[in-house]
Amino acid sequence: MFYKSFVLSFLFLFLFGCGLSIDSPIDSLKNSNGVIGKVPDVMDGGTARPEDRNDSTTYVQLAEVYFSNGNGPISIALKNAKISIYLDASNGEGHLILAIIYTYLKEHKKALLHYKVAIQHDPNNIKINVGYANYLCDIKKSQEALIYYDKAISNPLNQSRQYIYSNAGHCLLVDGDNEKASVYLRKALAIDEKFIPALLGMLKIRMKQKNYYSGRAFLSRYLAVSKHTSETLISGITIEKSLGDTAKVKKYTEILQTKFADSPEAKTISNGG
Repeated sequence: MFYKSFVLSFLFLFLFGCGLSIDSPIDSLKNSNGVIGKVPDVMDGGTARPEDRNDSTTYVQLAEVYFSNGNGPISIALKNAKISIYLDASNGEGHLILAIIYTYLKEHKKALLHYKVAIQHDPNNIKINVGYANYLCDIKKSQEALIYYDKAISNPLNQSRQYIYSNAGHCLLVDGDNEKASVYLRKALAIDEKFIPALLGMLKIRMKQKNYYSGRAFLSRYLAVSKHTSETLISGITIEKSLGDTAKVKKYTEILQTKFADSPEAKTISNGG
């Protein structure tokens, strides 16, 4: 799934290690044993105190850690995310991690609602714009996704544009817009000529276009910085068959059948594909 492939790249985790404020609103959520019980769904609220905003940020970061590292059940990440919003309903990144968790849980109505609230509260946040764009791409709304990818790219604070250009390119590639996808992927490579996701994206485009000389060049660039996968091997076999290099066809076939014997690509070759 596209969303799942790309969204974790933008969860930048900075744990403050600070304690919670005295007389925090979450005290009202605790039972007689001091344990936080069910956390209500909160979409909007009044102005949070500065100390509550700090605590809200801490809970966002905890939710990100539990979700991205797989530490414990998803319910723990969800509870921390809900607490962050309970403390500060205007915390855009709190709504973002809630949206990501709800997407993972396939609760798409809740996910979309929290993405929209996140954008409303923090419209220039790079992470929020990329997260929402990835989600829109995943639900096949690539043109709308580009609005938010482009907004994140244009942010002067963005120091990772190659990732976002590549995300946008792959989004368009899945949508079948090879020409526009190529523009974004080449912009990623202009920033980092060895950027693997963009090299693989351009290889896929060239394979679709049956432009095998260019495909060979992108495969060569990829192999200069990474190792073969079953997908790159099948691309290599197709390329070299078309260009008449039987030695490379034999070499790639042997590697595919030896190192990736259980892959769909190897089975395709075995069946005469």
